[in-house]
Formats: sequence, structure tokens, C-alpha cells
Amino acid sequence: MFRGQLQGSASWSAGYNLVELDTVLEDPWGGWSSGAWTWTVPAGCPGWYEVTMTALCASQGSAAQQLPCELYLNGARVAAASSGWMVDGHGSGSCGEVQLPLAPGDALQFYVEPSAAVSAPATAGQYPSMEIAWMSA
Repeated sequence: MFRGQLQGSASWSAGYNLVELDTVLEDPWGGWSSGAWTWTVPAGCPGWYEVTMTALCASQGSAAQQLPCELYLNGARVAAASSGWMVDGHGSGSCGEVQLPLAPGDALQFYVEPSAAVSAPATAGQYPSMEIAWMSA
């Protein structure tokens, strides 16, 4: 249903940060809105969806920092897909998936919640990303 990445530069402060995906790789139903940084479930497509999020950082992590991926539904946080600890002295991050029922018009956003300020990587294969797949009715 949707695949997008953040390929541009971004700096995230400690706390909740909206991931402004700037590159759409797949969106056959046209649900992405770059102004709102939201993917909306298209008409006629209710059902169970799986949302996969990946967030890495370019900054050097420490063993005392986290970079969780957060899923927001209609403006409210509904799930943390991961809450991994960063690797000491290396750029690192986390990934995970959330399965949930959605109805047409529901809007999804991807947030990260670093425990300290970090930067998004600018290296292909490490971009923060969100993928949304329809699973069943």
C-alpha cells in the first residue's frame, strides 16, 4: 500500500519527532500527503494492516540512549514498534512492526522518540523508512 523514506537531512531533539518522509517509493492508492506527512487509508480498503518502521541515526549513540519508532493514528500515539538501546560509539537505531485494524480515512504518521538529540543518516540503505501493507479484511 505504501513505502516511503527520509532521504534528506534531519535532526531530531530528545522527545517526540515527526519523521517527514520525503521520498515515496510506492503508493499505488495515492494515500500519502507530504504537507501533513500522513498516509491515509483509501476508500474501499478497510482491514488489518502491518506498519513497519525503521529509524537509524548518523550520530554516535551511547549505551544510555534509545531511538524508538512510534506509530500515530489520527494524531494520537497508538504503539511503540521498538525501544532498542543504541550501540555505544556507533550510529544505530531500531525497527519494528505494528499490526492494527484500519478504516478508510484513518491517517498514520511515523514518529521517533530519541532519548538524546540525533541526526538522521544520509546513506542509502540506512534511511528512516515506513512501509504499510494490507493483510486482510
